[in-house]
Amino acid sequence: MGFIDRWIHALSEPLRASGGQIYRYIGDEIILTWPHTPRSAERALALVQDLTARLAAEAEAFHQQFGQAPQMRVAMHAGPVVTGEVGDIKREITYLGDTVNTAARIAGECRQHQTLVLASADSLHGAALPTGLSRQDLGPVTLRGRSEPVTLALVRAA
Repeated sequence: MGFIDRWIHALSEPLRASGGQIYRYIGDEIILTWPHTPRSAERALALVQDLTARLAAEAEAFHQQFGQAPQMRVAMHAGPVVTGEVGDIKREITYLGDTVNTAARIAGECRQHQTLVLASADSLHGAALPTGLSRQDLGPVTLRGRSEPVTLALVRAA
C-alpha cells in the first residue's frame, strides 16, 4: 500500500463515523465535506483530533516504511454551494461557489499561520469546541482574490 493510500485508509473509518465524505483528491490534498448542521464543525474538529492521534500513533510505522509521516493542515469554511454535473468527455459531480473558493483561500492561509486548523467564523458559528481544543480569533483577514475580509480563528490543542 502506498503512502497516500495508507493515510486515506487510516482516515476512512473515523471520517465515516463523523458523517463526513471525501469530495475530491487533489495531489496529496483531500477535500472533506459535511452537510452543514449546527454540529458539523464539532464533528469535523473531533475528526481532526482523532486523526492527529492516529498520526502520532502511526508516525514511526510511516517513517519506517516511507521515510516520513503524513502531516495535516485543515481549513474550515461553511456556506452554500452549488452542486452540479460538469464535463462532456469526462463527467463529474462538482461543488461550485464562493464557499468552495473561500475554503481554498483559507487553506493557503494555514501555511502563513503555521497552524493545524484555520477556520472561518462562519464554520465555527454556534459550535462548542471539543475538549482539548482552544480558539484564537484573528479577526477579519483579507484573503487572496477576495475584496471582503473573512473573520478567521486558529484552533489549536489547549
